Amino acid sequence: MKISQGGTGGGIYFRGNLKLSHYYYFYVDANGTYTLSYWLSDAGENNLQELIQGNSATLRQDQIVEHNTSLIAIATQGDNLYLYIDGKCVNGFQDNRLTSAGLIALSALNRSNETEVVYNEAQIWVLSS
Repeated sequence: MKISQGGTGGGIYFRGNLKLSHYYYFYVDANGTYTLSYWLSDAGENNLQELIQGNSATLRQDQIVEHNTSLIAIATQGDNLYLYIDGKCVNGFQDNRLTSAGLIALSALNRSNETEVVYNEAQIWVLSS
């Protein structure tokens, strides 16, 4: 993931359920702060529940801006969710609301100005139990 223009960061929506409008969102900003949130419905940001937040020691200030790239990843198994930045597990969380496969999407977040985030070599693996 690389922020190539403006903006504050980007991330991955995963285990999305369109029928219920529920999903998880792993967001990383340009300063290395990450958040895992649960989206309760499509009724706006008021329905976004923050589950965990932290700061990755693997990211220095503005690392994912301009010419620098960071690898972000999620590993899930049942109700266990593991967040990775640059190959290092930065946090884990257990949540049983969405425990099966679902939709995946990539995002760019625009809080103050136009945003462009570039993603390369996206991959999905099925982990054995």
